[in-house]
Amino acid sequence: MPIHALDSLNRHIFMPFCMAFVIVTLFMARHGETSRFERMLDYVGKRTLDVYVLHYFFISIVHLQDVGKYMEESGNSLLMFVLAVGLATVITALSVGVGNVLHKGQLIEKLVYGK
Repeated sequence: MPIHALDSLNRHIFMPFCMAFVIVTLFMARHGETSRFERMLDYVGKRTLDVYVLHYFFISIVHLQDVGKYMEESGNSLLMFVLAVGLATVITALSVGVGNVLHKGQLIEKLVYGK
């Protein structure tokens, strides 16, 4: 068997299997444990409707086209990653926070969410 066939076999069968095994093992080891990060993700997960409904308004404020042009010109992958994660975190936090305020008033909740 040629070397490139072994390389392909390694890349397409063996490595994905190993990664799946590692991920499943990590999840099984943490089963039943909770951390502050997991509680925050659970909190956001229970408020996905707020994020879905409100994130558009926060994204439109940012002018992502200008940010995208700047990032394409810079070519800095690390900066792009940090900016994407930071922007997603801020927009999610704003959406959940505004959603909590909107859920306080019955009239506003009915108008925004139709409940």
